[in-house]
This record gives sequence, C-alpha cells and structure tokens, in this order.
Amino acid sequence: MNSSEEIAVSGMSAGRSAMRMGPAELVQAAAMARRFYLEGKSKIQIAEEFGVSRFKVARVLETALERDLVRIEIRVPAELDAERSDALRARYGLRHAVVVESPADAEESPDPENLGEVAADLLAELVNEGDVLGLAWGRSTIHMAAELSRLPPCTVVQLTGVYDAGTAERGSVEAVRRAAQVSGGDAHPIYAPMLLPDAATAAALRNQTGLARKGGRPLLSQVKMGLGWEPAFRGKDIDLDASVIAYGPQRNHIDSCYFGKLSIVNGAIKHSGDNLTGEGGGDDEVIVVDLGRLPQEVTGLVFTVNSFSGQKFTEVAKAYCRLLDAATGEELVRFDLTNAEAQTGVIMAKLIKQFSGEWEMTAVGDFVKSRTVRGMVKPAAAAL
Repeated sequence: MNSSEEIAVSGMSAGRSAMRMGPAELVQAAAMARRFYLEGKSKIQIAEEFGVSRFKVARVLETALERDLVRIEIRVPAELDAERSDALRARYGLRHAVVVESPADAEESPDPENLGEVAADLLAELVNEGDVLGLAWGRSTIHMAAELSRLPPCTVVQLTGVYDAGTAERGSVEAVRRAAQVSGGDAHPIYAPMLLPDAATAAALRNQTGLARKGGRPLLSQVKMGLGWEPAFRGKDIDLDASVIAYGPQRNHIDSCYFGKLSIVNGAIKHSGDNLTGEGGGDDEVIVVDLGRLPQEVTGLVFTVNSFSGQKFTEVAKAYCRLLDAATGEELVRFDLTNAEAQTGVIMAKLIKQFSGEWEMTAVGDFVKSRTVRGMVKPAAAAL
C-alpha cells in the first residue's frame, strides 16, 4: 500500500489470548478485518455479506484489534516526530505544530537544512490564495525560503527589521523576495535594521519613505550619496567627509572612495571632491555609484561620514547625510547628524549584492569614534 497508514491483517496472532479463537473464528475475523480496513466496506455491508448483525461485526473487529489479529501502524517520514508534534499542538492550543528530528550527522547544527525543507512543505500546505504571509528573521526562515518550490498567490510581508548577522547574501529581505517570487505575489520588505543604537535614530528611520519602496523590489542601478552642513559661525573650520567603502564576498576590504581617492573600481564610484568648510548650497560632497559597472568581486558597499576636523556631529549646524536613487531622485534614507550622537563617525547605510544580482539597501545608523575613513574600514565590515 502507498499510504501513510498501513493495516496489517494476519491469520496468526503473536498474543496468547488470540489462541482461544478457533480456526473458523480466526478466518472469519481476518476476512471481516480485510473488508473493513483494506477494502473500505462499511460494517453494514460486511454484516450483509456474512449474514450477521452489524453489532457482531463491530465486536469481531474490536476483538481482532485486542488480540493482535489486526495491527495498525501509522507511518510518517522519519524526520517527523508525530507524537511530539501532537503533544505540542495540544499543550499550547495551536492549529498546527510539526516537530522535526535533526539528522544524526547534524545534531550540533543550530539550523539543520532539513528543517527548512519541512517548513517549506508545511508553508505550501497551509497558505491559501489571497493570504498575507508574514516572515520574521531567522536562519531557519532563510533556509525555508530557499527551499520553496510552490506557494499559492499571496502577499509576503517582512515582520521585523534586518538582522542578517552570519547570513550575508541570504538575508531576511531576500527571504521575502524569494517567497513572493515563488507565489507570484507582492513583496513588502523593510529596508531598516532590527536593532538601532538609540531612539533618535529609530525616529529618523520611521520617517524614511524609501525604506518601503513600492512593490518591494527596488531595481537600483545608480545611487548617490549626499553630505551637507553649515560652515562654522566662528572658530575652526568644519570639515566633514563622505566616503564609500567597497568589500568582497568575505567582507574583505577592496578599496575606499574619499577625498584622497576620488575614483575607484574603474570609475564605477566617483567622489565630487573635498569640501573643507561646508560653503555652498545643497549637498557639499557627493559620491555617485554606478552599480552596473562594479566589478564582480565587489559584493558590498558601506556609506560613511567622518568629521575630519574633529567636531562632533552635534556641534555642527544642519549636518545631514542621505542616499538617493540617482535614476529617480528618490531619497532612500536620510540622517540628521546634528541631532544624532555626539560622535565623529557614522555608518549611514549599506548595499549588499544578492544572488539575483540586485542590490539591497539597508539603513544602518551606527555611530563610531573615527575622524577618517581608514578608521571606518573594520566597523563597516562588521556591519555588512
């Protein structure tokens, strides 16, 4: 039988109590059990065939189970623990609960890939067309998204900010995109970190319309970083510096674009030049990144700002930094530095190249003590 439940009917019993039945009773009980369990006949149909009452059929079937004439074996795939699954569901009043056994050779792994495979099958079973599917962050969730092969049309929403430590190119945003791609529905990711250093940064990010782009699938081709501030009213000139640091797939530092190196990676990243005082209207320093021209080895970009002259950001009037979609002019993220932290360095945002080839932008907002881009290389790598 190709079934998850197998019924074994035997003419001989392993239990001593079944020996009390005579040969004719054994044969009749086995025949009735076969009709009921294997052929799917009702007790009334069996009673008519054997010329007995349906009550006697019921007693014979009950006796067949008690005396081991019939053995009912419920089989599920080896990786599923049906008993614990049912106990977990009943204990917490859940609609569904599935407990998965880790393979013997993966006991030390915190996120065995077989869990993702089972979760993908379960999701395809539970989601209905038109549902809204919410995905949080987690390595198991990322494994699950990678294993998805079927999903009814649905809207996929990211439930938390980004926390992709250790997952790099396979992050929570990519999981949302993957699920939406399989289902053919809309994706709504969140381009902001799950954890932020302070309430002011969180408040600033909540006002960024670019964090939830329409359709959830930004196809960025060129981005522009802008940095602006007011000149010093009196005293020492204020010199803030915008920089972009390029990294490889292992978070290895490839190059940095800043006032001392205005063009890197064959001109794909270009700096407008150093502004030493903040004089002039609009953005005082601009860096343009042509994502399509970046070499293959560049898989991560981090956008940073430093106070080269040493003033803390809170001491600088109307200081801000922002990242724009250069093709549309849409502002993706903006930080008010004057009302942020009293530091000399900030990691504004990062761009990570996905397996699909698209670039995913995430606002960061990590403040560090550094006056130069050289001092930002390590903390920026850690932020990827």
